[in-house]
Amino acid sequence: MQFKKARLSATHTFVNATMGTAVLFTLAACSGQKAETPETAPPPPAITASVDLPAVWATRPLRGEVADMAISSGPGELLAIAYENGPFELFNLEAESVGEPSNFKIQSLGEGHSASIDGASLTIFPAATARGGLKAYIYGDGLVGPAEIDLPIEEERLVHGLCSGEGGNGLFRLAYWTRTNQTELKTGLITESDGELNWAPGTPIVSDNPITACVYENDLPRVLQNSSDAAPLKRGAFETLVTLSEAGSLALSADDLEADRYISLRNGITVIAPAEPDAIAAIGHPLSGGYPGGLIVVAGETNDGDHQAVFVDPSALTLSAE
Repeated sequence: MQFKKARLSATHTFVNATMGTAVLFTLAACSGQKAETPETAPPPPAITASVDLPAVWATRPLRGEVADMAISSGPGELLAIAYENGPFELFNLEAESVGEPSNFKIQSLGEGHSASIDGASLTIFPAATARGGLKAYIYGDGLVGPAEIDLPIEEERLVHGLCSGEGGNGLFRLAYWTRTNQTELKTGLITESDGELNWAPGTPIVSDNPITACVYENDLPRVLQNSSDAAPLKRGAFETLVTLSEAGSLALSADDLEADRYISLRNGITVIAPAEPDAIAAIGHPLSGGYPGGLIVVAGETNDGDHQAVFVDPSALTLSAE
């Protein structure tokens, strides 16, 4: 059966009808004997190096626990927040809610990308839904809230997680793995032509161990196996990963196998950082809203059961490398 190409129209949308705008847009326990002596199972070396970064701003209390977050690049940067049980909400970099929340249930978000389609300025966030589908969520001209469209990827198995990167000759690069094959990262490029989205598959990446996260670095996808979440932080010659462990600890790492430095978060006068973040996002280049050194965003429980997205200034890292 021939695969029908995805059209640039939303499956669920908040488009203002009067504008009539057509828009695009996851210790395996060993079965052997327990080690009896330190010589047979030496403990990992303690890592004491750390970097202290200030929490400088925060959203109001959120609607609940965060499943994933992503930041868009380009003009009008946005922070996308997917809650554990829905909805999906956008914020600007002043931590203000943008548009109306949409009741989509999303488990994994890719980096956001800016595009101009048929004269409309839009921001696109690729995502894997809670049911394992591949979608894109868009916001921009003619929309009063995020809208959902299908991605043209013929995938019969449920998608477990994904990441995205700048598109080069397309809208954006995309990589994902499925629940039934967690050791293969499928890659490709999403393009648009004459109102249709297209998928150009790339070369899969095979991992020795189950994939827990992925990121794009220098336009190339990278498999991670020890972090529950990760985000690249790059500015000029400075390049690292901000990683989040299952236990909620933040670290800087070149490869997510061993932390180079732990990150400790310093509370502001009125800003409380989560002790055990649930999700992270990061971007290294200067951003609007007073972030010359880029931005790290961490989400989690902050105080009295509230969940917030907290903005962290990484300038001590990114600007000191210049």
